Amino acid sequence: MNLIKLNILYVLSLSRIRKDGNAPLYCRLTYAKKRKTFSTGLFVNPKLWNSKKQKLIDSSEASDIKNKQILQIYLIMRYYQNIINKTILI
Repeated sequence: MNLIKLNILYVLSLSRIRKDGNAPLYCRLTYAKKRKTFSTGLFVNPKLWNSKKQKLIDSSEASDIKNKQILQIYLIMRYYQNIINKTILI
């Protein structure tokens, strides 16, 4: 049986930049050719965002906290993907 891969991508909404220069960070999930996007609740400086590495490249404490929150969301999504895949195999 083929398992469907869950793709997780973080994207900045550059059309919604606030006055302080930060943009909202969204999480885009793609599963079985269907896409859902939700807000992470985080606002990041677009100059500090590395889209290839999917994290902030600044070494400040605030960036480290945001990177940990991004990783936590990623791990939660992977956890649910594992549950779905185990359900499919049953």
